[in-house]
Amino acid sequence: MNVTTFRKNIFSILDELQETNEPFTVTTKKGNIICLSENSFKEILETMYLLSNPVMNKEILEGLATPEEECIKLEDVEW
Repeated sequence: MNVTTFRKNIFSILDELQETNEPFTVTTKKGNIICLSENSFKEILETMYLLSNPVMNKEILEGLATPEEECIKLEDVEW
C-alpha cells in the first residue's frame, strides 16, 4: 500500500496487523518500509539467535531432517 493510504487508515491497519501478525509493505518514493507486529519481530530475533549458535543450528537442522514417525509424540514428552 502507498504511504497516503497507510496514513489515512493507520489505526485500522495497525489493529489488523496486531490481530493477524502478517507483515505488510508501505511504499514510498524513497523506498519501501516493512511493518510487522512486535510479536513477529521477537520471533525473527529468536530465530536469528538460535541459528547463530552453531550447536543449536545443527540440532535444529537435524530435527527438521528427522521423519515425523521417528519423533516422540507430544503426549509422551515428560515436562
